[in-house]
Parts: sequence; structure tokens; C-alpha cells
Amino acid sequence: MQKSVSTESSDSSFMLPAEWEIQERVPMNQDEFDKRYEYTRPKQENLLVTAATKYLAKFTRPCSSCSSFSRAILAFLPILQWLPRYDIKENLLHDVIGGLMVGIMHVPQGIAYAILAGVHPVVGLYTSFFPVIAYMLFGTSRHASIGSFAVVALMTGQTVHRLSRPIVANATQTIGDPTEDQYEPVEIASALTLTIGLIQIIVGLVGLDFVTTYFSEQLVAGFTTGASVHVFVTQLKDITGIYGTPRRAGVGNAILRASDVIIEISRTNWTAAAVSAVTMLILITGKKIVNPIVQKRSPVPVPFELLVVIAGTIFSALLSLETKYHVAVVGHIPTGLPLPSVPRLTILPHLLRDAISIAVVIMAVHISMAKLLAKKYRYPIDTKQEFFAAGLTSTISSFFPVFPSSCSLARTLVNASAGTRTQLFAIFSSLFIFSVVQFSGSWLRTLPMAGMRVFATARHCSSCVLVKNMHETTVHGTVVAHALSIHGNFHF
Repeated sequence: MQKSVSTESSDSSFMLPAEWEIQERVPMNQDEFDKRYEYTRPKQENLLVTAATKYLAKFTRPCSSCSSFSRAILAFLPILQWLPRYDIKENLLHDVIGGLMVGIMHVPQGIAYAILAGVHPVVGLYTSFFPVIAYMLFGTSRHASIGSFAVVALMTGQTVHRLSRPIVANATQTIGDPTEDQYEPVEIASALTLTIGLIQIIVGLVGLDFVTTYFSEQLVAGFTTGASVHVFVTQLKDITGIYGTPRRAGVGNAILRASDVIIEISRTNWTAAAVSAVTMLILITGKKIVNPIVQKRSPVPVPFELLVVIAGTIFSALLSLETKYHVAVVGHIPTGLPLPSVPRLTILPHLLRDAISIAVVIMAVHISMAKLLAKKYRYPIDTKQEFFAAGLTSTISSFFPVFPSSCSLARTLVNASAGTRTQLFAIFSSLFIFSVVQFSGSWLRTLPMAGMRVFATARHCSSCVLVKNMHETTVHGTVVAHALSIHGNFHF
């Protein structure tokens, strides 16, 4: 017969089963508990082996069967998924229009940002060609426009100047030993691109892609503000035509650069300043007045960027701005595409610190824009694959004379607003760049540099308006929108 325990109170009396009776238990530590209940804990080395086995299984699993291998190939090369299902009638026209618009933007941006990166202007055109083709094969974002980007070009320029020649920090100090080996700027840029690509691939392999989730708005906004100020100050001397100011580095170099321009304001080349003012006036008028009217009747805006390049080149040649008025021009641009070559691997140890910081900036911007547009246009992206795509894009393109590429805020938003449907737009963008490099390079020799600097300024102002017109945003989208508004406020 089951025993019971009686519990009485002033209001009621009820019985508890005997097994419910509260018993006192002796406290135990983990070792005593394991001994009493004969529990054997796994050895520490077994845990490490198990973790390593699970990690390696990610790479061995695709080889376990034909179906697993095919799925891995499709995941690694997303183009094999969407290209066979490509609807020519539905998508081709949109991709052609978007590709041509992006290609038109690539030309002045590539030239302007190449000079910001401290390399020859034609390197900017190469950066607008090779990475674009590579990303089309590996990327999952339909709208991301890979190529030159101002902030990345600025950071690249700091690295190039540091390793290619001594940099003046102040009136009496020189950074770098003139007796040390110095490298060609394009060699440094290509090696830096390779280093960044390898870092991005490693991050994807070890599964650190989640880190981008923790990039706060304040972090990105603060960095963007500082970078915007540096870019604006860097362009002042070319906008005003004040040449020969010393290169600066170290803490407060932006203030020193601005003071150099102010001190030498009497040496302003008023012809170059006039070119800058006219270029700015044309771009602002076109973007703020003409294109809003045109876009009410046509989805294709007037390409004022291309018109500025063409008009600036023609008037510079007719008026002999270079010889008569000493206005800096782009200079000789070689025709044709270069052959691949292995980057100088001896530079890589000197680039690691810079490459890590640039890689973080590239992926922060890239993932933010990819997620923003994927949310806006309702299609999936693979964040981990985007790390591999960016890394492979940089690694492959580093075998050509390029500088580090990134997802451009302005080009990507214009690309999306043009109605682009797939990454096939990259083909038409690259064809446009190829035609410029192959047939039009010599015609761009007289293009004024002052106009290119102003173009880089005006281009980023318009991107802020495009972001504000987006109704659906993610947390990353908010970060990008705030960053773009800062770009606009500083006339980046």
C-alpha cells in the first residue's frame, strides 16, 4: 500500500505521495557527481578532433557523391544557376541599358579614382574591366557594381605613396628612407589587391563573415566622415590648380594639406578653377533640373558624366589648356588590354596592415549594399559566398595592373534604378570600357584633371538622393543611407 504524507493547514488537508517527500541531498562538485553516477567526460583532445572533423567535412562533403559535387559547383559559381534560366525577352533590354549606364559612369570615375590611388589613369579603366567580369561569375547580388571606389582609392593612395617614395610629414621631417627599395605605384596597387583578396577568402573559409553584422551605424558613419574629409582635402589642389604642394602623412595630415592650399592660394590656376566651376555647374544643373524632367518621359537619364568628359576633352584640345594655361590633363592612355603577370610577392609583408583595414571597408560597404538591394527587390543573397566572390575577384584581377576594387555606392544605386535584372549587365559595361580602352584612349589625353576631381565630388552627392527614395531598408541599409548622407554633406 502506497504511503502518503499528510499536510494540514487552517483551510484544507491533503495527502502527498511518499516519493514527493522532500529529502536532504548532500552537495557535490563536478568530480564527485561524475564518480557517483559513473559519468565519463570526453577528453579535450577529442573535442578538438571533433571540431576539426566537422570543419573539414564542409570541404570533403562535396566529393562524397556526384549530386553533392554538382550542388557545390553551383553554389561556388552562381552564374551557372541563373544563366541557363535567363529570360532574354524579359531581361536583356534592362541589362543592356543598366550596363551601358554603369559603363558610362566607370570612365570618369575610374580615371579620377586612379589618380586618387596614386597610379596612372588607365589603371582606373582596367579596374573597371577585370574585376567586373570576375564578380559576375562568383557574386550573388544582381545589382552590385564592382570597380573603383573613392574611399578605397584614398586608402590605396596612402599605401602607394608610403612605399613608392618618401612622404613629407612636415616641413622638416621625411617618412621613409630614400635609400630603401622603392616600388612602382602599379606594382604596389596590384600586390595590395592580391593581399586583400587572400584576406577575404580566408575570412570566408574560417567563417568570420558574421563580423559584418556588428558594424554599427556610428562606426561606419565615423569612418566615412573622416574619409570624406580626407578625400575632399586631397582634391582641393587639383580643383584649384595649385600643384607642387608636399605630400603629407601622419596625424593631422588633412589639416596640413588644407593649410598648404590656403598658403599657396595666390598660385591658383584660375583657368583650372574655371574648368572646375563649369564642370560642377553642368553636373548640378543636369542632375537637379534636366534629368528629373527627362525621367518623367524616359527611364534613361541624360549621361551628363559622359558629356562632361567629351566636352572637356574637346575644349581642352581646342583651347590648348595644357600648353597655354598649364592646366593638368590626363595625358597619354595606352590602347588595348594588358597581359597578365604575377604581382610582386616580396611586397606582401609590407602591405598586410593596410590590406586588413581596406578589406574591412570593402566588405562593410559591399555587404551593406548587397543586403539593402536584396531586401528592396526581394531576392536572396549568400553573405558567405559574397566574401568568396570579393576575394576571388580581387585575387584574379591582381594579375593585371589594377588597384583594389569595391562595390560602388553611386554606380550600384544607379544600376538598380535603371532596372537591371541580372549580373549580365557586367558584360555590356565591360564592352563599353573595352571600346574606350581599345579605340578612345588617345582621344582622352587632353581631358582636364580639374574636371575629373569635380566629377568625383558631384557623383557621390547624387547617390544620397537615390538612397532616400528607397522605402524598404534593413539595418545595413540604414548604415549605408547615413554614410551616403555624410558623403553628400562633405561633397565627396
